Amino acid sequence: MSNEIGLEAIGVSKIFDTPTGTLLAVDDVNLKVPAGEFISVIGPSGCGKSTLLRMFADLDSPTTGSLNVANLPSSEARIQRKYAFVFQAPTLLPWKSVLKNVALPLKIMGKGKEEREKVAKEMIHLVGLEGFENRLPWQLSGGMQQRVSIARALTVRPPVLLMDEPFGALDEITRDRMNQELVNLRATQHQTVMFITHSISEAVFLSDRVVVMSARPGRIIADIEIDLPEPRTAESRLHPNFSAHVTAIRGYLVDAYNAPQK
Repeated sequence: MSNEIGLEAIGVSKIFDTPTGTLLAVDDVNLKVPAGEFISVIGPSGCGKSTLLRMFADLDSPTTGSLNVANLPSSEARIQRKYAFVFQAPTLLPWKSVLKNVALPLKIMGKGKEEREKVAKEMIHLVGLEGFENRLPWQLSGGMQQRVSIARALTVRPPVLLMDEPFGALDEITRDRMNQELVNLRATQHQTVMFITHSISEAVFLSDRVVVMSARPGRIIADIEIDLPEPRTAESRLHPNFSAHVTAIRGYLVDAYNAPQK
């Protein structure tokens, strides 16, 4: 891994104002992710996983602490397009073709049509959707739509990829296939990735590290390095270390779910 920092949270807390008073969602999170590393964040529902991701994306502001993305404050990283965000739903424009959806960020940046189409076609090839360039989103399966969303995120070649449960709505077989495609994609793209998930096996399969958060207020209660042979393949799930990591993370999660929320 690089000595450069891909993502860094320093003493980050987040308090929301609610009709019944203040709510501490995230509490004193400290996290450092070297450039090029893939981390998954897992924890109970409502523990602040997505809130932390949104703060890295400068979509929410921390109440205390600071966040850096690609060695820049998160607000500056957003302006300089140092990251791309992949949401839970594909959020594609239904009236635009696959090609035009993927090319949209480049159009917003003012790139010419020839460059937009060239880069978009490269990304479509990268996610295995050649031949579907002229299809509309409704003509694609859920997994294919999410691949379009990932291709669109990659068009600006961001050093950091923020992913908020992108495969959560897919069936198990499609989800496993998407996991493998994401692993293959990383072998050529080398981004820093922060991946939010509720699936322990998904987190272990994809990640260099798995970060476990407590029940609200979200704190980091475990940071586990994943020791699996490379490259990751379907057989990786049969490796003894895979089941050992899954068991260890499940233990942390059981403790997190049983802890009372505040």
